Amino acid sequence: MVRVYLHEVTKIFGKSVVALDKVELEVRSGEFMVVMGPSGHGKTTLLRVVAGLEEPTDGEVWIGDTLVASPRKGIFIPPQRIGMLAWYSRTGPFTRT
Repeated sequence: MVRVYLHEVTKIFGKSVVALDKVELEVRSGEFMVVMGPSGHGKTTLLRVVAGLEEPTDGEVWIGDTLVASPRKGIFIPPQRIGMLAWYSRTGPFTRT
């Protein structure tokens, strides 16, 4: 069973722009989730953090049983490191030799 779990995820841009503030979220295998809200309220930032394209400022991001981001623990595994974006990796199937 795969799940996405965010524990108190915060993302701050610069010194004062708080895009995400202690977000708690769990999406279990087989569930469908929609992120809705006004422009500029963190929807894209949330999805980029989950995808590993943005590193959170604080909190933890779990994919399944793997902790993929935790600034306090010094952990950030970009998606190409766990095989999610093979085309983005130097060793993926679409690299030129």
